[in-house]
This record gives sequence, C-alpha cells and structure tokens, in this order.
Amino acid sequence: MEYLAKLGFSEFDQIMLIICPIFSMIGSLAHIFILDNDFTKPPAPNSGAKMKFLDFIYPFIESGGRGWWVAGRFVVGAIIGLVIALYFVGALNPQASTVARVLALCIFAGYLAPQIWFSQEKTVMKIINKKISELEKIS
Repeated sequence: MEYLAKLGFSEFDQIMLIICPIFSMIGSLAHIFILDNDFTKPPAPNSGAKMKFLDFIYPFIESGGRGWWVAGRFVVGAIIGLVIALYFVGALNPQASTVARVLALCIFAGYLAPQIWFSQEKTVMKIINKKISELEKIS
C-alpha cells in the first residue's frame, strides 16, 4: 500500500480500493440469491421449500460448472467494484454520506455486473466494426 501512497493515493482512496470490490461482490451474491429462488410467489405451506442461499458453496468442493459460475460472478463483481473505486480516486471527500453512496453504487453494479459487461462489449464491438468499415471504404 505504500506504493500507492507514493503514487498519490490517499489513505481514503486505498480503503475504497479494498472495500468497493467487496461490496460489489455482495451485490453479485444478492443476484445469485435472486436467481436461485423463486420470489414471484410464497412457497406452499408444508412444501418443504428451503432457501438455497448457501447451497452455492457445495459446488466449489466438487468439480462442476456451477462453482465456476459463482466464482466468475464474484470475480466480475470485484472487477466492477475496482473500476468504480479507480474512477473516484481523488474525487471524493472522506465523509460517511459519500462512502455510503459509492458503496451503494458498488452493490448495484455488482448485482448488474454481467449485464454491464455484455452491454459494454456490444458498444465496443459496434465502434470497432464501424472503424473497420470506414477503413475498408478508404482502401
């Protein structure tokens, strides 16, 4: 962390670089929870329905696609949180209201992380295809 201080990162910036990815991972966890459970209607009485909130831990032990999917969601959420923290480096006052707003943004971004990446990819691909077609017209 002293390297970041030498680059001009304040102590507050360094803390945000740590907690923003964590809060984005919490948002990813919330989305996993929503995807795993049907909240459109309450479970029938005595149906034996249980919340699958912690059932995602087991696949990490055995080999399978679900464990990698959950891990991938956490990684994408953490990357989004890091990008948000980097975006606000040096621009925030270390006040509780500021921190609360940025952390709430991180939770929402973590919740929407895959959609953010997919929409960004589509936008970048459109720009690249447009530039390629412009170059083809020139040559």
